[in-house]
Amino acid sequence: SYKKAFTANSQKRETAEIAQGIKNGTIPEDVRYLDENILILDGGVPIYIDGKVVGGIGVGGAHGSEDVRIAKAGISAIEINTNQ
Repeated sequence: SYKKAFTANSQKRETAEIAQGIKNGTIPEDVRYLDENILILDGGVPIYIDGKVVGGIGVGGAHGSEDVRIAKAGISAIEINTNQ
């Protein structure tokens, strides 16, 4: 999912974290309107190299938690550390 990858990259966090933050009120709901490519659904994971976000992976088509697992597996497969 391009939009999930875009969101994870531009917001520098997983889309699931953003969705949870909106739900519990720690992230303003207006974040979804910052750009037409923002998509706040589970499955977007930022890619970090040396502590900097360099991209994102977005997966769609399964249940949200499965999308996240697949995105993280993809990052692991190319041996990139997603931690800040």
